Amino acid sequence: KAGLVSAAGLRGMRKYAIVGILTLAALVTPPDVVTQIILFSVVYSLYEVSIFLVARVERKRDAELRAMGLHDETPDTEKAEDTA
Repeated sequence: KAGLVSAAGLRGMRKYAIVGILTLAALVTPPDVVTQIILFSVVYSLYEVSIFLVARVERKRDAELRAMGLHDETPDTEKAEDTA
């Protein structure tokens, strides 16, 4: 809700998150592949749930801003292209 991350940012960092989670699972668990896979699946599912929740909060915030008339209708990608 604080706006520290965006759903698009989390989706873009997904491949790095997978490598990081696998590395964390390898370091934290004993040398047992099954335990590492279990830890990876739990943490990665939490990552995916967080993407879903952030997207939901963003949609709700956009709807509230549109209702108040404060939402800028141009997407962020168009703004970036205009300034470049």
